[in-house]
Amino acid sequence: MAVNYLLLVGILVQFNRAIGLVIGDSCRYDSDCFVEQSYCHMQQICECKENFLPTSDHQYCVATVGAICNSKHDCSTLENSICIEDRCLCSKGYVPDPHNSACRPVAQGENSDCDFDAQCQQLMGEFSTCTRRRCQCLPNHHFLGTCIRSKGLGDTCKNNTECFGNFLQCSMTDHRCVCRPGYSATSQGTCKSAAVGNSYFVIGQWGIGEIEELY
Repeated sequence: MAVNYLLLVGILVQFNRAIGLVIGDSCRYDSDCFVEQSYCHMQQICECKENFLPTSDHQYCVATVGAICNSKHDCSTLENSICIEDRCLCSKGYVPDPHNSACRPVAQGENSDCDFDAQCQQLMGEFSTCTRRRCQCLPNHHFLGTCIRSKGLGDTCKNNTECFGNFLQCSMTDHRCVCRPGYSATSQGTCKSAAVGNSYFVIGQWGIGEIEELY
């Protein structure tokens, strides 16, 4: 009886090796697991290798960003990816999604379509965000090739691009935002034009804007 049982077990093992096991099946050896990029975890169950995820039918292991690779073929299940220095990485013009499970296109600038922040930050910088599926600068920042913090009158600055407003510039002597020639500072912290009247800043939904008040 014992001999027959062992014979049956042997036949079943050979049968499983012949047909191959899928993700989640019991196993004893890595060779038992039929699915590419899978192995026998602790000689108990077939699992996908690190940074590979099983499909819903458990028939395949698909690569995620960071998966180990020897060639582009190993990354073929991750669209828009390439094998660089033995890792599956997103191709140029693409960034990983928050779960590293897909490579999504880089947004092309302000107001471009997006699903997550990294798509915007690739070109617009760290002070950008994906808001209502559109790339925008963070509050109190403005876009000028990249998102820059908006500096007001009297704030420290490094260059003119930081001083937000038509009547402001960065003084190269004391490195602060000052009124441009022909404009003077008011007690309200705005720049006044002797020719047309007062200008002042307002904070709105999308950041800081400038309003000119004519006489």
